[in-house]
Amino acid sequence: NGSSWSLEAIPFPAGASSAHLTAVSCASAVACTAVGSWVDDIQLSHMLGEGWNGSAWTRQPIPTSGTRAALNAVACGAADACTAVGEHTHDRGDLSVVQQWNGSIWSFESSPHPTGHDDLLGVSCASSNGCVAVGSNASNTAGSGEDLLEAWDGQAWIVQKVPNPGVSGANQLTDVACVSSFCVAVGNEYGSAGYLVPFSLVMGGA
Repeated sequence: NGSSWSLEAIPFPAGASSAHLTAVSCASAVACTAVGSWVDDIQLSHMLGEGWNGSAWTRQPIPTSGTRAALNAVACGAADACTAVGEHTHDRGDLSVVQQWNGSIWSFESSPHPTGHDDLLGVSCASSNGCVAVGSNASNTAGSGEDLLEAWDGQAWIVQKVPNPGVSGANQLTDVACVSSFCVAVGNEYGSAGYLVPFSLVMGGA
């Protein structure tokens, strides 16, 4: 409230053995969306969405698929315009997923899968027609990760070529922030000494 924090009750999914939230975005003080996942009694995980209206949290209807599904990040430009990203497991492997909120329901948005094993960890939307999502994909026979960056132009998600620093290893982008056409993405990669080091990517001009 500007001076102190207070606990707010969040509805627990019916039939869940556990649940957790991983990200939140607020379009205003009375319009917030939180995303994550919940696990049922047979240990299958499902995507989770919760909405804040200024006084209470409520469950949002959200489709899910695969045997392991989770949302990792969300960006809301308005109360009726949110984009969430994550991953779900299918017979092809772990695939990234994008969902969009229109104020009433979440729905899957078609997104590319460059290698058949990828996930998205962060998303930022500077406008309704301009979003960037980041993560990683396994792009070689050894399963090593490479940076994954996809951009939404209002019609489709398109994979953008980005540099992969360091030696072959578990490279990934973990988050991104965009203002207009200027974006900064951050992540980590295995350096030559075999330990993780941070790096950043910058697109556009300030």
